[in-house]
Amino acid sequence: MICWFKNFEKISYRLYSSTQNLRIINIFRSNYVGEKIQIKGWIKASRKMKQHLFLDVNDGSCSKNLQVIATTANASSLTSGSSIIATGVLQHSPKNEFELNSEHIELCGGCNIQDGYPFAPRKVYSTDYVRQYLHFRPRTSHFSSLLRIRDAATRAIHNFFHKEGYLHVHTPILTSNDCEGAGETFAVVPNNQETLKNMVRSHLLPEEAYFNSKTFLTVSAQLHLEAVVHGLSKNSTCWKLNVLL
Repeated sequence: MICWFKNFEKISYRLYSSTQNLRIINIFRSNYVGEKIQIKGWIKASRKMKQHLFLDVNDGSCSKNLQVIATTANASSLTSGSSIIATGVLQHSPKNEFELNSEHIELCGGCNIQDGYPFAPRKVYSTDYVRQYLHFRPRTSHFSSLLRIRDAATRAIHNFFHKEGYLHVHTPILTSNDCEGAGETFAVVPNNQETLKNMVRSHLLPEEAYFNSKTFLTVSAQLHLEAVVHGLSKNSTCWKLNVLL
């Protein structure tokens, strides 16, 4: 912050860096061509051509990748799956798409496919294979797109009911009722058998010891919503959205 006095009045100006930290989705939505920007993301693929290295970078904000032009000096470390911070000037590519002519690339986390990273660039894997690596699953284009679609659908449904005056209520996950016997319930008991054994009492069954009654994962919010709706005004009601993936 820089401060000085003009006509005995204190004037303050805050200094900002000339480099903008942008998400890739905002780059495609606005015009930042010719400006110095910074992006953070993961390398989806890389191509080496003569003295330049072309990186497809994605930060998870959209399905599109931003091409980053780098020198081949650090080609060995800038591999697919690596996380980077790239700073440079945004420009149009010959195909009239955006690309970042990098001035500096910081490697945040390296990734070597030879060391066990399960996903090679530009290769499609079956869902059964991807399911074996749940912690890497959001890195795949298919699953990340699925999560974005779910987000958009959930947000649209929430906005619709909100505009109609509905109230979103979080009903219990655990319940002692079985929803009028209409659904198959899953009992919840401690996994530690020693703990369960110590809590058993003569008048309770083992599966009742922890919660003092049989407890299940809820299969319906109907009973709870029926109770809550009687405490709300006539112009409001309750709803709940459950999505099982």
